[in-house]
Amino acid sequence: MPNRNFSTFIIVIFGVAFVSLSGIFIRMTQAPVFAVAFYRMVASTLMLTPFALMGIRRRISSRAILLTVLSGAVLGVHFAAFIASVKSTSIVHATVLVTLHPVIVVSAEALLRRRRPPVGVVIAVVASLIGAIVLASGSSSGGVPVTLRGNTLAIIGAVTVSIYMLLGRQVRGEVPAGLYNALVYGVAALVLVLPTALLGQLSGPFARRDIFLVIALAFFCTLLGHSVFNWALRYVSASLVSTTILLEPLFAGVIAVFAFSEYPGPVSLLGAVLVFGGVWAVARLEMPAQDTADTEKGAGG
Repeated sequence: MPNRNFSTFIIVIFGVAFVSLSGIFIRMTQAPVFAVAFYRMVASTLMLTPFALMGIRRRISSRAILLTVLSGAVLGVHFAAFIASVKSTSIVHATVLVTLHPVIVVSAEALLRRRRPPVGVVIAVVASLIGAIVLASGSSSGGVPVTLRGNTLAIIGAVTVSIYMLLGRQVRGEVPAGLYNALVYGVAALVLVLPTALLGQLSGPFARRDIFLVIALAFFCTLLGHSVFNWALRYVSASLVSTTILLEPLFAGVIAVFAFSEYPGPVSLLGAVLVFGGVWAVARLEMPAQDTADTEKGAGG
């Protein structure tokens, strides 16, 4: 059913648009890194609890529970790394480097399924990654320093989100979306609570503005962003979701222009075009193959 997969792809793009706001919200916060990450996960868990209750009666295997817990733990590390990277380097660099994960996801899926990705998909992913690198090499007039620490943290975020997506793909056919999202966010909060407390960031006082920004991160970026990706993993491949998220630097870059006057130069614009072209090509190539695979497995809405 190509129409179903195409609709899912469009919804994922809207999810990417909401996720792209995260860099802006994070940059605007004055609260410490782990406090932002921890309370973002707490708020996200609370928002999703009603949806989780709808799927709690469903029988879930111990394997699915274990993978869900592992997924949540990895997600906690991802959010801490990404939030720290945004506070340590430019928004464009942080978002570009964290979206270098498609090469990890595509390679891992090929190994797990013991199949070679289509040549067109490989070319499209490579084109997107080249575009991301070109985009990162472009300069901005925002005056934000680019640091090795910030770039390294963003790469850690890329690795952990790759693992998170691959684990999610293994269990999303068994665990309902609402329950899965609430569980992974809850586990992420539990993982983050210890370092947050040890660093003395668990208790405030926090400015009212920071409280609103953390709630905005939870609602717009997590609930309407990351949760959409988890939902989509049941219908399309992790490779498609992962590659589509490459649009985040493009969206975030545009927003950064208006929010912080970080104007991208010609090189950055060229990179953005390559990223978008690669994402669109992967979407066109991956959706028919994924639809056939879902039909053969009996997977569906």
